[in-house]
Amino acid sequence: MSTKNAVLVEKMRNKGNKKSVKELLKSVKSVINKFEKEDS
Repeated sequence: MSTKNAVLVEKMRNKGNKKSVKELLKSVKSVINKFEKEDS
């Protein structure tokens, strides 16, 4: 995870905005899945 994303997640957590954190994690996971598919 890049530092940019980590900072975003921290900001979201500080706001207590759990829904946005979940959405962010979902998009991060989909990006990771895409990279894993390209690797294999």
